[in-house]
Amino acid sequence: MIQNRFKSDKKEEASPLKEKKKKKAKSLKTNKFSESIGKFKLFFQNEKTHQISGLFFILFSAYLLIAFTSFIFTWKVDQSKVELPFSEFMFNSEILVENWLGKIGAFLSHLFITGWFGISAFVFVGLFFLLGFRILFKINLLPPKKTITTSAFIIFWLSIFFGYFFTDQLYFLGGAVGFEANVFLKSILGSLGSGILIFFVFAIFLVLNFNISNLLKYSFSKIESQEDLSSSQTSADKSENVENSDRPTQEKKSNEDSLSSFDHKEEEVTNEKEPT
Repeated sequence: MIQNRFKSDKKEEASPLKEKKKKKAKSLKTNKFSESIGKFKLFFQNEKTHQISGLFFILFSAYLLIAFTSFIFTWKVDQSKVELPFSEFMFNSEILVENWLGKIGAFLSHLFITGWFGISAFVFVGLFFLLGFRILFKINLLPPKKTITTSAFIIFWLSIFFGYFFTDQLYFLGGAVGFEANVFLKSILGSLGSGILIFFVFAIFLVLNFNISNLLKYSFSKIESQEDLSSSQTSADKSENVENSDRPTQEKKSNEDSLSSFDHKEEEVTNEKEPT
């Protein structure tokens, strides 16, 4: 009994020591984590880091633009090569591609266009450029929230739109996202129903982002003003034609009057000469 009590007392004394050690270890871990986060923040708050990252995004947008443009002309030649395993495609020097920016350009353009969003992947070029310009010069060329939401809608809607109309040779216009989305929509709504839904969603987007009534009023007012201008021009042309048609008659009348006045003067001269 005495030995058991002694052992229990030792355990009670050892337990607070273990808790203290655990607390110290936890505090050390939290301090290290906070220090690493602080260093991470300082790295991204550094002005040189901002300049380098801004330049990177601007150059990356230019790189994507060239790669995507080249893809439109060279995708048929490069497609079978890009679909090989990544290590074999990249590190086999015997495999050559026609893309203007080499294997990386062919891989990225195939990934963004064929593998993801189709031709609407060109929107990423503008987004990366705007992001780099914002980081580098601290200037927003466009409102960020509206630009992101509008760009996201355009990327997905154009992908689904082109995927609806192009399914065979020009499959890349809609990409994998457009193709799979149309397969799903056609299985539920059918071909006609999915087409109506696509245009209906686009109409909702226009209503939410633009004042269509004002646009229609403006367009109709322009049409009316053009019609008024055309009618005024036609009336002016008619009046000019009438004036031009009246000019010869007036000239004839003036010539006849001048001739009659001349004859009258001759008669007077002859009458004056006769009494003599």
